[in-house]
Amino acid sequence: TASYLAQNGYLSEGIEYLKKLSVEDPRNLDTRTYLAEFSERTQQLDAAISYREKIAQLDTLNTRNYLQLGREYKSKGDIIKVKAILEKINSFDRVSQESKSANTELILP
Repeated sequence: TASYLAQNGYLSEGIEYLKKLSVEDPRNLDTRTYLAEFSERTQQLDAAISYREKIAQLDTLNTRNYLQLGREYKSKGDIIKVKAILEKINSFDRVSQESKSANTELILP
């Protein structure tokens, strides 16, 4: 319901409801993923990074989350964290599409 609210013109109400849900169930990955995605769409990168870092703590093999987190670090110019994310992805995933994208997008000059 919260994600539908946010997607259909009630962004602030949807986000507030998602935040409430994340407090009630801090291990719910779907809630945190929605919060990260809505934060990215509204250019709130610090919030998006915070949500994705929490997702990474809870789901340590989520390449898709790591890829997006690496993209956000790269957009903020945090080269050290971009390299760490790429190393993390390569430590457990070398075959998925997300891993291939990471090895293209997160390589720095």
